[in-house]
Amino acid sequence: MSASAGDMHELTFGLPGFSGRLVNRLTPSAMAVLARAPGFVESGRRAGSALGFAITRRVAFGGPVPASYVEFTDEMLAGTPIEVVADFFPIFDSYDAYAAVPALQGVPTLILCGTEDVVTPVRHTRAIADLLPSATLREIEGAGHMVLLERHHEVSQALADLVDPYLSQAQAAEA
Repeated sequence: MSASAGDMHELTFGLPGFSGRLVNRLTPSAMAVLARAPGFVESGRRAGSALGFAITRRVAFGGPVPASYVEFTDEMLAGTPIEVVADFFPIFDSYDAYAAVPALQGVPTLILCGTEDVVTPVRHTRAIADLLPSATLREIEGAGHMVLLERHHEVSQALADLVDPYLSQAQAAEA
């Protein structure tokens, strides 16, 4: 769900052209700088801001959502220490799990994403689906990276569609 098997070095967080490439190139360095001043960063994150809210809204969601969804996501992000983010972020440049995907062949698998996800764009989900033709691919139109929250009813239905046949088989075997 909202996942990628690689090519994360191409991310632009939805920004077009030069702006997107610049953000992609500068973000790891910016994270490293921010990690050197964790107290400052953490106090700023916890204090909250209209800018932080707007960025979370833009990056996490594909369309209008209740403010409580954005606040929840913003609080969750603020709860992750900046040192953790700074240590994790550089891994995106070399992350490559494409070779591991075929191991799921034959295992009931749901691959799900929002079509407006700017963190793990839909092309990443489609690349996983191409490597795993036995999987069910669900693209939730208009949803963003937080599709699980943003469109929880559709996600729940997709998960139910995946497991219901197996639950029915298990119940029939018990009878």
